[in-house]
Amino acid sequence: MDIGANLCDDMFQGMYHGKQKHQSDVQAVISRSFQQLKEITVTIGCIADYERFVTHIQPLNEKLTFTVGIHPTNALQYTEAVETQIKQILSQKPKGLKMFGEFGLDYDRIQFAPIDVQIPVFKQQLILAQNSCLPLFLHCRNGEKNAYDDLISILQQYQLENKYKFEGVIHSFDGTLEDAQKILQTQFYIGLNGCSFKSEENLAVAKQIPLDRILTESDCPYCDIRPTHAGFKYLKNPPTGVKPEKWTENCYVKGRNEPNGVVQVIQVLAGLHNKTYDEVYDICWQNAQKLFKIQ
Repeated sequence: MDIGANLCDDMFQGMYHGKQKHQSDVQAVISRSFQQLKEITVTIGCIADYERFVTHIQPLNEKLTFTVGIHPTNALQYTEAVETQIKQILSQKPKGLKMFGEFGLDYDRIQFAPIDVQIPVFKQQLILAQNSCLPLFLHCRNGEKNAYDDLISILQQYQLENKYKFEGVIHSFDGTLEDAQKILQTQFYIGLNGCSFKSEENLAVAKQIPLDRILTESDCPYCDIRPTHAGFKYLKNPPTGVKPEKWTENCYVKGRNEPNGVVQVIQVLAGLHNKTYDEVYDICWQNAQKLFKIQ
């Protein structure tokens, strides 16, 4: 399962850095990814992405699921009007809505939203999340200050004060072993993608995370596993791609990850944990079944 695919990104419309390089191929991307995966969840981090999803992406495949929330780098966009829109979406209980998010704290990109804006927006969305009864899809990125300390502290304080226990996943984990241990002391799963395997230090941390606490994701079109990454040595027949301007129908684009990048994530985990591909696939799928109550 891919718990986090940014299929609303312009790259899947053939647009790179504001320039049109090829026609939209999102339909082909979705089709070939479902040949490898049982489920794909599209992440929504702003209202514009939600509108694009329901209008242009969701109609392409009824099996797609999605999240709804405001990403921490979009925290300055969080107004009463936006909150009202989110409440309306949640009240409609649209088909395929899987998690509340993507929301959380990003201390690495505070140029988009300062910390003193991100924190109250995070807290306000926790109220909406509780009312929705959905699992959380959380974003957490360290900067000069440790974001995991704040995120987990805020979550625990909220749960204590409101006598409520959230479930969910902290996605795209690339933190330290200490950060991972903080998460493992909670009830949350850890989402791993290509950015979780960049360095040998990353691999050492991922090896210490129990497989029964891991969910797999692509975070596409980002977070692919590149030849320069420490985890690349575990890949078996990684797909080769062409430059965007050389695109032809049904080909991979170099440097643009896809949901089926989860296949490579599982290959790395299998190598780290000395398991077969199928063993890791089954364990991570069971984790998803447990969190999302999948029969």
